[in-house]
Amino acid sequence: LLLAGLSWPVAYSLKLGQVGPLLLLLFAVGWRWLDQPIRLGLAGAVGAMVKIQPGIVLGWAVLTGRWRAVAAGVVALAAGAVVATIAAGGPSIWSDYVGILRNVSDPLSTPHNFTPGAVAFQAGASPDAAAVIQLGSTLLVIAAVVVSAVRLRSDSSYLVAVIASQLVSPVLWD
Repeated sequence: LLLAGLSWPVAYSLKLGQVGPLLLLLFAVGWRWLDQPIRLGLAGAVGAMVKIQPGIVLGWAVLTGRWRAVAAGVVALAAGAVVATIAAGGPSIWSDYVGILRNVSDPLSTPHNFTPGAVAFQAGASPDAAAVIQLGSTLLVIAAVVVSAVRLRSDSSYLVAVIASQLVSPVLWD
């Protein structure tokens, strides 16, 4: 974690105020405490609160039978939702959130996006073909998480889930 913090990409992410360094910290916490279910579940839940894709870690916990971690994560997510609802002025924030998500530009045609579908689109693929490529890559990533959770050691399969959480992110800007 310290070496990553000293690397240019992480330092630049900190400069820009991106969430990547925080997610790196949370993933490292989860990896360090794989055998501490409460800490693992909290790390996954806080990651999902920051950026929804790290919730894959909680899905990985389900696949590997870490039920206490899943329970801790679900409780933390529910508590976070209640606090956010109260702090932001009531239940109407959730319909506002859905509205914001609807207005997010198409990640496949957004310049400087580097998901597989966006790269295909930038290389000349049609929007439909790019969407199929994006969906296919997402399904392959999910399959990798499932297979690794069943067949690999927990530390290795956790890392597959962490990487998967970033690969399925719909917006990966440079």
